Amino acid sequence: MSIVVGTDFSAASAETLRAAAAWAKRTNEKLVVVHATGLEGTGLVQPGSALDQVERALLGRLEGEVSSARGMGAETDGELLHGDSDATLVARAGHCTAALLAVGAVGRRGFANWLLGSTADRVARSSRRPVLVVRAALPLEDWLSGKRTLKVAVAFDRTPTAQAALQWAMGLEKLGRIELSLLHSYSLAEEHRRRKIAGPLPIGQVDPAVTNDLGRELADAARAAGCAQPKLLVEGTLGRASDGVCQMARAQGADLVVVGNHHHQGLLRAWHGSVSQGVIEHCHTNVASISVST
Repeated sequence: MSIVVGTDFSAASAETLRAAAAWAKRTNEKLVVVHATGLEGTGLVQPGSALDQVERALLGRLEGEVSSARGMGAETDGELLHGDSDATLVARAGHCTAALLAVGAVGRRGFANWLLGSTADRVARSSRRPVLVVRAALPLEDWLSGKRTLKVAVAFDRTPTAQAALQWAMGLEKLGRIELSLLHSYSLAEEHRRRKIAGPLPIGQVDPAVTNDLGRELADAARAAGCAQPKLLVEGTLGRASDGVCQMARAQGADLVVVGNHHHQGLLRAWHGSVSQGVIEHCHTNVASISVST
């Protein structure tokens, strides 16, 4: 297996490369550094043409990235591929059955696609491989080198998607010490409907009985997923669940937030909403998106 990392030669990509190189070195896997040109196919690139000169320049910059990763101790190859960044990265990671696909937290394909989300979100939305969205490399580097414990928070609920995310997060113990917490932000309106609680929604406070009951249900689900003694935090919100998770993760000082991705598309995704998209787009720290097909 290998680790695939996307680069657009930006500062964010340099941060991502550091984290991916440290991960590849720790797991003894090859690192594949990929730059997607945005061109569909190679037919337009003729020898001596302006595009040929651009491609040569890109190859030079890519070789610089490869040299940097090798200097960090990772066995590394570089690939200049043609096509849009998200689709190209996902296809490359799928082809080599990558253990991890690492991307920066910023990057968009242009204003026409602004509403479709960032490159990171589009990659996570379509990838069947685990996706690491990097905002800060240093905590991951220090953890992978054994210098510190990594604070890992899992966005958790009772779904198989969240259980898959939890199991992936628990597997990180093989790479280094982790401190694991489970975060659940629930909609007050939804829980009141589910429990058939009459009356207006509380403003500025939550019903402790609802929070405690929900906590017991989630603790049972966590134990069923293999987490014997879950550290579980449950909070109610009138806003979006993803915002609540991000706020809780920041309060916990999380270095990595792990979230399941159910791969709903189009209107179905809009109808259900997406905690994963909100966390990827707005969380203050690194995010791992774990794929579950539905």
